[in-house]
Amino acid sequence: MCYIFFHKIFVFGKESKTINKFLSLSDKYACIRPLGSGESANVFLIRHLYLDAEYAMKVSPKDEGSAQRILEEGKFLKSLNHPGIPRIYDYFEDDDYVYLVEEFLDGESISELFLHQPVISLKNFYSYALQLCDIFIYLHKCSSDFCYQDLKPEHVILCGNQLKLIDFCVNCFSSETTVEISGNKCFSAPEVLSGGNPTTLSDIFTLGSFLQYLLCHVEEVFSQKLNSILETATAADPVLRYETVEALKADLLHLSEEEIDEFEERKERISCKNIAIIGSFHGCGATHFGIALTSCLNFLGYTTIFFEKDGANTLRILSENNFPFHRQDGIYRYRHFTGIPEYGPGIVLDIPKADYAVTVNNTTVMQNFKSSDIILLLGDGSPWCINKCIDINETLLPYRDRVKVICTSNNKANSKRLSKALSMPVYQFRDDSDAFCVTKKKLSFFEKLLQL
Repeated sequence: MCYIFFHKIFVFGKESKTINKFLSLSDKYACIRPLGSGESANVFLIRHLYLDAEYAMKVSPKDEGSAQRILEEGKFLKSLNHPGIPRIYDYFEDDDYVYLVEEFLDGESISELFLHQPVISLKNFYSYALQLCDIFIYLHKCSSDFCYQDLKPEHVILCGNQLKLIDFCVNCFSSETTVEISGNKCFSAPEVLSGGNPTTLSDIFTLGSFLQYLLCHVEEVFSQKLNSILETATAADPVLRYETVEALKADLLHLSEEEIDEFEERKERISCKNIAIIGSFHGCGATHFGIALTSCLNFLGYTTIFFEKDGANTLRILSENNFPFHRQDGIYRYRHFTGIPEYGPGIVLDIPKADYAVTVNNTTVMQNFKSSDIILLLGDGSPWCINKCIDINETLLPYRDRVKVICTSNNKANSKRLSKALSMPVYQFRDDSDAFCVTKKKLSFFEKLLQL
């Protein structure tokens, strides 16, 4: 028998009886760390001692009604096999607790995603919408009386590009008697809120409401047809809604194909491929600006690679300080960012095909700008910086028709002063602390700057 030590477990906000003592679980699992807690259970990351595989384990006290719900959830999920639904691997109990061992989801919830990434692309919206439709279609086919009543951002987990629906503890089945209203009321159908039984049509309303919530985080222009589809799904009268999730998915899929085709046509008309960035003085934010531009272009669906050629080695310095880049074949990736540090002439990389190349340049290497379609000069109109920007702009006279000037300070007076000194328009970029975070303001700025 293996004994696993739990430092602290909290159930319904109270410290449980297992503090500072060893709890006998099984001879198969070791607890790694807590993952979180909810109304019905605490969740821990565990490792199988013999298979060396990691799982999530729900723990619920037997003296609470949630224990029976966890058992019912486990029995239901055990019969399912879908990429969007966690797999169940084990169930056991002791004198005080019940334990449900399930697939460990190495990802983040939609609510967590929006904390650091407040907008999503239209392409991702359709991907998430179609995946959710597939999950609901599968569940409805598995059980004709199934209704998921707790759809909310916290219960939709993004694992890479795959969505997972979690937490089936809330009553997920309709019956002949009136079901107690439970779960998330924000997305619930009106007939359920008024005391009626949940049905497939109420699931369609819930799904449509959740997709409307996701759509609020889309910055790009989308077809009015999309609003019409979601309005049909969320009609107050159930009779006016889609009859099945399959019908909702069919309309979403058809519209997504139309909009993706239109986007690909716009990409083919791109005249600008190579973007050079020049900082007029040290610390003006050229690398920060380049990372933000690369992230936003990739977010919008334009494959973009960032090249660091200013000698600052920012990417490698970040990596050495444990910044969570994913590095593969010499390429650094994080969120929507893809970049290549300056390795020098001795290293040759297999560089992926891209729509845009964004390069932060050293101001002394003027030949780098000959192949650039757009040259972005970053400066400041403050009295101690303006002359540096003027000097570099004069060296760029041979490329004057390709130069655009960006003021990186948040001072409008400095921006106007710089524009007057250069006798040309100046774009004002409002910096923030996270260059990798895509925001609506950044998307709007870069779309205007590059005339996308």
